[in-house]
Parts: sequence; structure tokens; C-alpha cells
Amino acid sequence: MISIMVETLIIMGIVALVGAVLSLVGVMIGGWIMFKGKAGPGEGYLHTPKGQAFTIPDAMDAAQFPTEDEQNVLKRSEIFKKVFGD
Repeated sequence: MISIMVETLIIMGIVALVGAVLSLVGVMIGGWIMFKGKAGPGEGYLHTPKGQAFTIPDAMDAAQFPTEDEQNVLKRSEIFKKVFGD
């Protein structure tokens, strides 16, 4: 009777181990699929490329502020402040 219980526990342990391994494999495959959709040139799945990590644009290349959209927001903010007061 005890040997049947031991065998059952061993089988349940093996099934649990196989389930855990399959879960980890599934997570790795899902991560790889997501990575492939968003990866930049030269990027690896489990390593990062060596070299410059990021670039800072020159001040002359940066966008000039305020943009047209920002000017519209500023105008509307001024109107809001006039209507509802400071």
C-alpha cells in the first residue's frame, strides 16, 4: 500500500516538474516573439550590444520650442485663466 503512495507521489512530482519546464519554455518563447517585434538593429535577445548606449541630439538639431501645438495650448490656457480667474 505504501509503495503505491510513493509511486503516486513520484509521478505527481515528475508531472509538476514537466509542467514547470513547459511554463518556462512558454515564457521564453513569448519573450522572444515580443523581442523580435520590437528589437533594433544589432540587439540580441539575451545580451545588449556593446558601444554607445544612447545619443543626445545637438542643440541645433533639437526642435524649436514652442511648437504650433504648444502655442495653441498656451492660448487656450490664457483664455481659461481669464474666464475662471487665477
